Amino acid sequence: MLEKIEETEENTIFSNSLINALRHLPFERRFIYLLRTKGNFSYRDLETITIRHRDEISLFLTETREFLRILLNKELSLPFAINSNLCPVTYKYLSPYLDNELNALNIMEVERHLSECDTCLQILANLQYIHKQVNNLHLITQDELLSCFWKETNAVKKGTSSTESKNKEQKQPNKKLPRFLNFIRKLFNKQK
Repeated sequence: MLEKIEETEENTIFSNSLINALRHLPFERRFIYLLRTKGNFSYRDLETITIRHRDEISLFLTETREFLRILLNKELSLPFAINSNLCPVTYKYLSPYLDNELNALNIMEVERHLSECDTCLQILANLQYIHKQVNNLHLITQDELLSCFWKETNAVKKGTSSTESKNKEQKQPNKKLPRFLNFIRKLFNKQK
């Protein structure tokens, strides 16, 4: 069903600038960002699922948020039109700050900088606005999101397209799920 919607570009769902921006992200970054934003996964959960270090996840989220902010800023769909980049102080800590993953000392450092720097404060407001808009999207269920991620991951590993992977999965519907996918499902079931 998702592929049918993607094929019709004039569809009102994908005319939304936020959804269009999310589609431009590489699948792994999109997956991590959506799990963090919509699924409220902690960095520790994301470390377990993606087998990446916490700093790498923080960097992924920061780069993803900056990409979305810059792309949406070009389309004038954000409350504050800021063309500037984040200051080095906040670049490292803004994503963990937004996600409540910092210790008290780092929180004080970020908040002190935000009180002195109007540009970073406006960028923070834009990122919070984007976060809220993404949370309000109800296009795909969590199971469908995980299913799409798994298909794309397999397709990249095998060097095949996702449609070929889909055809293989349709031929073998009773195939057992991998261990980490079962773990992810258990995490989703705990949150419900």
